[in-house]
Amino acid sequence: MIYYEFTIELTMSYCRLRHTGVCDILSIVAVFRRKTVTIANGGNLSTAADCNGLFLTGLSMPSAWTAANITFSVSANDGASFQNLYETDGTEMLWTVTVDNTYMMLPSRSLIGGITNIRVRSGTSATPVNQAAERTIILFFGGE
Repeated sequence: MIYYEFTIELTMSYCRLRHTGVCDILSIVAVFRRKTVTIANGGNLSTAADCNGLFLTGLSMPSAWTAANITFSVSANDGASFQNLYETDGTEMLWTVTVDNTYMMLPSRSLIGGITNIRVRSGTSATPVNQAAERTIILFFGGE
């Protein structure tokens, strides 16, 4: 028989899951954080969120949103410069979103990993959509 212990710590900004096996042979710590980014009234690109070495795993949309899909602008150098985020087929990574706190998970955390900062764009880089009011989006990050 194998004994496992799970501990979950919750706060407003992060969740930590600790999984420990018998004799502490295996110890895995998963950290989950949430951060907010804001798109200004009349703007289409959010403030940047520091990824803290974690992976973007989802987001929560505000209850009001000027209709637009979202794309991402990412930095691999601590926010010194940003680039648009593309799929492996060369198309911009695009999420179809709706209002009222729609939560989306990425199919694989490796899709948006290894970046230091991320911004959310309303629309695409070629056709950005300005928001009619200030919008706050909650980003969810996870990792070990």
